[in-house]
Amino acid sequence: MCVQWHINCNYIATGSSDKTVRLWDVQSGECVRIFIGHRSMVLSLAMSPDGQYMASGDEDGTIMMWDLSSGRCVMPLMGHMSCVWSLAFSCEGSLLASGSADSTVKLWDVTTSTKVPRSEENKSGNTSRLRSLKTLPTKSTPVYSLRFSRRNLLFAAGALSKSG
Repeated sequence: MCVQWHINCNYIATGSSDKTVRLWDVQSGECVRIFIGHRSMVLSLAMSPDGQYMASGDEDGTIMMWDLSSGRCVMPLMGHMSCVWSLAFSCEGSLLASGSADSTVKLWDVTTSTKVPRSEENKSGNTSRLRSLKTLPTKSTPVYSLRFSRRNLLFAAGALSKSG
């Protein structure tokens, strides 16, 4: 369903209809890690600029942020009402943008969220470590592609849906 290179080009990630994301070693061709947790097929992937995290989006509108070193899900991101077709990290990695069939782009704060240890999160009572900063609706355009420019401008693309 989707493919994404790791920043160091030694690994490639694949998202599949079997609800998993797999990380492959390019040299050996071996699967080095399997990420399990989605409840529907995986449609989009993005790697953080520092290479520590990967985001995956599925058909149900769920986004999962993965720690590549441990293979664990940092936290699922809920908010989209339909398929997540595109994901993109900002140049410095502090934001994750998600584009969906629900005709929205969502911006997620990932810097503070990925650095909060679970033990401190539980003490403070904070249950949502990854928070949505902004939802940007389109008139009626499902968002198929997102890209941050070198100057950190977010570009979104989709096809206008004419309703009945």
